[in-house]
Amino acid sequence: MGLSTLLQPTRREHEVANSQLNLANQIRFFGELEEAKELVQAVIPIAKKYGDDDLLRKAGILEDRLRTGKIPDLMAGERPQSPPQRGPPS
Repeated sequence: MGLSTLLQPTRREHEVANSQLNLANQIRFFGELEEAKELVQAVIPIAKKYGDDDLLRKAGILEDRLRTGKIPDLMAGERPQSPPQRGPPS
């Protein structure tokens, strides 16, 4: 059994979390805010589990935007604000 076989379940869980975050980002445009929030909430512990700071950062940004409803107008020159920092992975 090779290393890639042993790591496959780990990769899948992490890949699914990335896909869930992408899906949450898209469905919010269709007004599915509660479903998007649920997906983001599912992603956060997985990002912490694997120490994926980038995924955790993106989930935090989307979570904040879903909570506040504030989305920067990048075309008008608005800059995104950083979400509150989360603690270290637990």
